[in-house]
Amino acid sequence: DWTKWRGYLEKKLGKRLGPNAWERSLEEAGHALSLVASDLERAALYVGNRPDITEKDVMEFSRSGGWTDLFAFVDDVAQRKKTPALLRYHALVRAGEAELKLLSLLVRQFRLMDKLSRLVSAGAPENSFASELGVPPFAVSKFKTALSRQPHGPEPGLRLLAETDYLLKTGKGSLF
Repeated sequence: DWTKWRGYLEKKLGKRLGPNAWERSLEEAGHALSLVASDLERAALYVGNRPDITEKDVMEFSRSGGWTDLFAFVDDVAQRKKTPALLRYHALVRAGEAELKLLSLLVRQFRLMDKLSRLVSAGAPENSFASELGVPPFAVSKFKTALSRQPHGPEPGLRLLAETDYLLKTGKGSLF
């Protein structure tokens, strides 16, 4: 229960967590308790005699620096944002995420992009995309943006992901 851990860490550090500081620390650390504790310990040292740790303090001293968002990683890869994707990948692996999990999320993203591409090509009505893909409507715009950044469509990405899957499972490679 995260509420109990918050109270425990506030007592241990002798600091109160200001509005949104706890939530931000969980988000920044990818809900990994050891990273939350480590980030908050650094923030507590930084604030010194101040009784509170603010959301800004948490952001400045989080180990991940906001890079452990799985979905942002997937979006960065799909949108061909190389530097942020690599930074997020390394932060996620350091935070304990398995490469196979990351790979499966990427495969899902590219499969949905492929399905959207086929729906568009078939002339399906745009208001049917979300239900056809099985995603919330806001996600369709993310897929469209990602597709617009794939000059040859999602197929080359799917082929690379299949090759990466084989290499990972045979111990001959890594995700990046």
